[in-house]
Amino acid sequence: MNGVSDPPGDPTPNPPPNPPPPHSAATEDGWPAFATPILCTAIAIGFVLILFGWLVARFAPFSWMLETFIVCTGLSIILGAFGTRAKIKVLDEAGVLVGVAAVAVIIFMTLLNQMSDRYVHIKLSGDIQPKQVKTVELYGDNQYPGSLLGNHNSWSFYIFGKEIRSPTVDLKIVFTGDEDLEADFGCIKSEQITPHLASGRTIHWKYSKKNNRLVNVETNQVVGVIGCETPEDFARHPATVNQMIAFRMFREAAADDEVPANDAKIQDLIADLDSDSSLVRRDARARLGESGAPAIEPLLDSFSQPNVSYRTQLGALVALNSMARQKTDVETFKAGITDAELEELVGATAHNDETLRKYAAEFLYRIGDPRTITPALNKFQSSSANGKYNLLLVIKGSLAQASPEQKQALAVKVEQLKSVDTPKTNQLIEDILTEVSN
Repeated sequence: MNGVSDPPGDPTPNPPPNPPPPHSAATEDGWPAFATPILCTAIAIGFVLILFGWLVARFAPFSWMLETFIVCTGLSIILGAFGTRAKIKVLDEAGVLVGVAAVAVIIFMTLLNQMSDRYVHIKLSGDIQPKQVKTVELYGDNQYPGSLLGNHNSWSFYIFGKEIRSPTVDLKIVFTGDEDLEADFGCIKSEQITPHLASGRTIHWKYSKKNNRLVNVETNQVVGVIGCETPEDFARHPATVNQMIAFRMFREAAADDEVPANDAKIQDLIADLDSDSSLVRRDARARLGESGAPAIEPLLDSFSQPNVSYRTQLGALVALNSMARQKTDVETFKAGITDAELEELVGATAHNDETLRKYAAEFLYRIGDPRTITPALNKFQSSSANGKYNLLLVIKGSLAQASPEQKQALAVKVEQLKSVDTPKTNQLIEDILTEVSN
């Protein structure tokens, strides 16, 4: 038979086909039984972005829209990572990336739409340019998120929700410079904001460093002043020991209600008054103000130390005024103040920084100690016009406890302090003379 026949012997079998590559076991939903390095990395990056966005929003708010977008991006990366591990893949890798970006944008726009009418926007402009200030912070029930806007002409704060429980909100401006001088608007009434909560509207405030006023641009009304009241407002109040004007709804701090404070803890809080962190300083001021009588002498001692920092002096005065506004017994303050410390406090009422000057004047006016009369008169001629007014305000506050001899000597001296260039001061002198003669 024609053809080529196979050689004798066993036929050579065909080689077996290559086994298919192993597949990971899958669950009923199509998810792999193990995670690849890429999947783990994507999930880790997503959670890091979410954590970063939350931390920035919580501790260093600069732009709530950007922070929200960071969180949304992290969430979309996690969703996209799990999407790539689905059993049935409709899209290739490029499609997954596009999908991740789309998810981020959709989530972001949904959040913006949901929040658009659930906040009120506080816009702050004026003398708050980057070259003028370090930070601007707004506090109420908590610290409200805010940032310097991109045009560097204004700051922007957002208050979410439909309620502010605190009767006041605080705006604190820290200026550039080594001392960290502050403009502290400590008693802005919440009613300036509450009618507009959850409206989505913008309230525009403007700050003027020249007169230290915060003004509503739309209504042209003064929203806030340094401290709680201007010296002129204080001058209109009668000087009586029993009158403690409550500017905030603080609890009444009677001696029986005061919680004894640990001396070491008080010293730690006083050290925190000079912290580089504004949050730490603010917390220390608040906690010292709530400590009551045990903190009075340590605060006064720290205020009068040689080379004491501006931060420590202002923090001590803020805490002391907080106690005074809570109606802490005036005699408790007087008993804790030495003549030397009192002279330091009187000198602070004529300080070149208005915030320190006002807090010192308010505190001395509230305690009404007649020992302030002599040092106030001694510092009068060397002080600025604002300082002179504050010194006279302190004198006026002390009249209720001054002796007849002190009043008689004061009447002669204070008459000589009038000047044609200071009509407001002259009016305060007339008020003092009227009270002295009664």
